[in-house]
Amino acid sequence: MAIKQFMSLLCVACGLIGVTHLTFAQSAQEPIPLETIVVESKVPVLYYKHQFEQAELDFYKLYNSFVDEDKFKMRCSLRRMTGSHIKRTYCYPQYLLNQSAQASSAAMSNTDPSLLRAGIIRNPPSAKMIEFLSTRDRKASLIYAEELIKKHPALYQQLLNMHKAEQLYLTKKAQHNQKK
Repeated sequence: MAIKQFMSLLCVACGLIGVTHLTFAQSAQEPIPLETIVVESKVPVLYYKHQFEQAELDFYKLYNSFVDEDKFKMRCSLRRMTGSHIKRTYCYPQYLLNQSAQASSAAMSNTDPSLLRAGIIRNPPSAKMIEFLSTRDRKASLIYAEELIKKHPALYQQLLNMHKAEQLYLTKKAQHNQKK
């Protein structure tokens, strides 16, 4: 009884007399049934793509820590397309970059200097040509990577994590494309 009197005096002081009667009346009655709302969310496909890309970068970082020969290291850099503000990470093996540099310098040396001043290079190397020129190094790189993975269980585990992330991304992408 004393608590009710104290509450009513407090509410009178605050100017909330009508609210207290309503509050006490509601507490004496049965509780009001509440509507429950279930919120379900789904993870966007881009999240799984980022997870896969991060697993790939983690694998390359660990791989580079075990590699002894520089030509087999993976070089990653952030680049953006012309006119875009979005940067992406691109990774290439060093032997491919070396072959690209050699083919580009050969094309530049075979181009007339007046054309070079104008920014024109005759017969610039294509991606297919560079890939063809580096097939021997590519095969040696795959053999070297296989030996490293057999030697280091942490590298093998990281490769499995990357594969799992890739498979998860591909299944979520396929599910998303089926719903369209």
